[in-house]
Amino acid sequence: MSIKDSGLSRPSIVDRMNSILEEMGLDREVTLDQINSWTKNEESRVIPTVFLPVFCQATNSLFSFQVLLQPLGARILDIKDEPFLELGKAEALKRVALKKEKSALEKIDLRAVMDSETPEDGISGE
Repeated sequence: MSIKDSGLSRPSIVDRMNSILEEMGLDREVTLDQINSWTKNEESRVIPTVFLPVFCQATNSLFSFQVLLQPLGARILDIKDEPFLELGKAEALKRVALKKEKSALEKIDLRAVMDSETPEDGISGE
């Protein structure tokens, strides 16, 4: 998990997690033994779902969520990057609209349109 990257000791993480759980009003407690069991290098390690967001908050890391999302082809977007995502979407939509416009203009035979207009339309073809 992200314990090494957090710069915190395991006991500090336990303390932080317990403080967060208390602030959330959850009548749960985390122990050092639990942290150690969740982070063993074994396939069987499992962190209970209720503790995962608390662990991420305590370590200031979204790494655990990123690991969970990766097999689904998803990833976490930092809130600071959201405007860039919106800008990219807007640019992509603009390009699609420009392609449609170009295609429509290519289909229009402007000479035929101009020749078919009559003076009654108030527009002269001359």
